[in-house]
Amino acid sequence: MFTGLSAFPLTRAAQAGNTQHANALSETLEPLWALYREYGGSLRVVATIAELTGKVSEPCLPQPLQTLQGDARNKVAAMIEALELS
Repeated sequence: MFTGLSAFPLTRAAQAGNTQHANALSETLEPLWALYREYGGSLRVVATIAELTGKVSEPCLPQPLQTLQGDARNKVAAMIEALELS
């Protein structure tokens, strides 16, 4: 499936015109897309993922931007575990 948070397989399938495979890969990432929709885009979600997986130190965003906290951060942590992204 996906190693880390790599969208390369998805991108390659789409570029190759393999719509069925690209859609299947995208569907696998639906929990991530749902968080993007819920929290207004990818920046804060991806930054939170980077912090939770130890890829960056906290805080990783410049002020006044902040990663997700509280219940939102817990949702991201659950998604990381569900998609085996850690």
